[in-house]
Amino acid sequence: MGIGNFEEKLCLSNVASGNLEREFQNIYRDIVGSLKHGEKAKVTINLDFSRVANTDTMMNLTYQITAKLPPKKKASVCQITGDNTLKTDKVEQQKIINMSMIEGGKN
Repeated sequence: MGIGNFEEKLCLSNVASGNLEREFQNIYRDIVGSLKHGEKAKVTINLDFSRVANTDTMMNLTYQITAKLPPKKKASVCQITGDNTLKTDKVEQQKIINMSMIEGGKN
């Protein structure tokens, strides 16, 4: 990968050859698709600038983009028994089918 041609002024859409913009587009679509009424999400973008050692004309720019979505809540209905324990629905185990690629089904 070459260093670049340095012809464009820096803007958010061309950070890291457009990768920040692409990641943002994906993240915000995920947010829009997953938020329920009244929920909130947050996108944080951090840009870190540092001078390249031994040069007056070069800078490094790195970014980090993160999304914070509300936690997904699950519920279970329980019944209180006479000895103050809780009972809920039995978890149905999925039947596992063992398949063999060896003739006769033996390994």
